[in-house]
Amino acid sequence: MDQPPKPAPAADPARPSTSFGRSLLRRLRDLNLQSERVGVAAGRTLRIAGCLSKDAPVESGVRYELTEAGQGHVLELRWEDDHLQVALDGQARQAAAFGTTADGRVEAPALRARLTSSPDASDLTRFMRRVVRFACAA
Repeated sequence: MDQPPKPAPAADPARPSTSFGRSLLRRLRDLNLQSERVGVAAGRTLRIAGCLSKDAPVESGVRYELTEAGQGHVLELRWEDDHLQVALDGQARQAAAFGTTADGRVEAPALRARLTSSPDASDLTRFMRRVVRFACAA
């Protein structure tokens, strides 16, 4: 006897949707930050040197070039379910899970960051600085 199909599980309102993740990555890719300096530790500063994946779909990830004292690094961001997967030079870092606050903002406690559902360029720049610090802390 065939059983009726099970309904799809309801989306957890405490988690941002996959469309939020794609939108966030798209906006970070299109922002194409360049020459943004990020202090990651005492005496250690990296520079965001631009998006390396400007023409690629965000579903395959967004890659940024970072430079430190003339040495290049690649920061890769991917959205998976409710978290941002961060890798630096091919080495995966801890995933940054996102949740939704009571006031409707999206937050990532590991990144110590909060965003509105439609962040502007300055919000995204601050967010990207936090991602770089997160990637370099591991």
